[in-house]
Amino acid sequence: LDARGRQVIEACMEAGLSVPDEVAVISLDNDELLCELCDPPLSSIALNAERAGYEAAELLDRMMRGEKVPPRGITIEPTHVVARQSTEIAATDDRKIADALRFIRHEANRPLGIPDVAEHIGLSRRSLELRFRRALGHTVLTEIRRAQLERVRAFLIETDWAIGKIATQCGFSNGNYLGKIFRKEFGQTPQGFRLRQK
Repeated sequence: LDARGRQVIEACMEAGLSVPDEVAVISLDNDELLCELCDPPLSSIALNAERAGYEAAELLDRMMRGEKVPPRGITIEPTHVVARQSTEIAATDDRKIADALRFIRHEANRPLGIPDVAEHIGLSRRSLELRFRRALGHTVLTEIRRAQLERVRAFLIETDWAIGKIATQCGFSNGNYLGKIFRKEFGQTPQGFRLRQK
């Protein structure tokens, strides 16, 4: 399905539409090579293929044992969205705030504070906070946490790294602090989230 996303990007180019400024494009399957070769790189929804395989095998096993199975499809929730440049749009006309959003998403793998963002875009902290809230309806810190927690979820799904290592790779001081923030945001521990995705 990422191939279809690539076709959409190419069709936009032929029609003179700018991706992502005029049209945002997201696909399904997260074929890394294909997504990265698109211009701009294609955002994609990652599927849990391993889980789909287990569900299909379980259904097949039931059928082979002669059990009646309902004629329904298997529904597997996607694991996460891999955001790339094809959806890198800011829901604001304020160029400084759009730049702040890009900076936050790009730098979410390190300890990041409001002063870092303010310095990057050339605004005072107070001005940044006021403009950010006016443009997006939430705080800069909320946006930083969202970006960092998205990275945490991706690492929990895609790696077998220890929680402490993921914490430091995503800008948190340690695994315990990450666990507290993660539980508050998602209602479960990072380890619980990881186990549910397997």
